[in-house]
Amino acid sequence: MARAALKIVPRSGSYSEEGCFWDSDDSEFHTLHYVIPYPESFRPQLPDYFIQKFTAPDDAVLDPFCGRGTTALQ
Repeated sequence: MARAALKIVPRSGSYSEEGCFWDSDDSEFHTLHYVIPYPESFRPQLPDYFIQKFTAPDDAVLDPFCGRGTTALQ
């Protein structure tokens, strides 16, 4: 008998959707974000949101993959 690879978990009442990463104007981010096209990269709003939400000023942020440097520029 085949087993399901994924289990559908119903949304709980404690889950809340926060933030919208894609609404802000790209002009507010560093122009170096767009110098080198990198198809697997994420938009600057994504690391910016998590850095602001989960770090304090002067905290270190580790991005072990670095990609095109989106996180480092934030």
